[in-house]
Amino acid sequence: DKQSHELLDGHPLGIGGIETSFVVLYEMFGDKLIDKMAKNNAEIQRFALKGAIKTGNYADLCIVSSEPQIIAKPHGSSDYSVYENMKVSNRIVSTISRGKFVVRDGKFIKHKGQLINCR
Repeated sequence: DKQSHELLDGHPLGIGGIETSFVVLYEMFGDKLIDKMAKNNAEIQRFALKGAIKTGNYADLCIVSSEPQIIAKPHGSSDYSVYENMKVSNRIVSTISRGKFVVRDGKFIKHKGQLINCR
């Protein structure tokens, strides 16, 4: 937990670009990627109500268009993306988390996430 380490508090961990990783990886793996990033990941993390579109599950959806794009700077706190300026053949149009838009028509909507205990 980065809040428990004063040297890490306030610093993003990992690499910039997670919000566009789906479209980049989709270029390489196609439809097989959907299960890898949704259903399989939810099973591994023990998220019982995620990973599949079915009654009673959280409404976490991503709407993708086959419109090409050149990846721009990310919306988050990181000021770079490892994928910036990369050309891909798809774009994420909207993202819905728990039934609420967090990205709508390419525009980020400020929101507060929710910690999920997966164990």
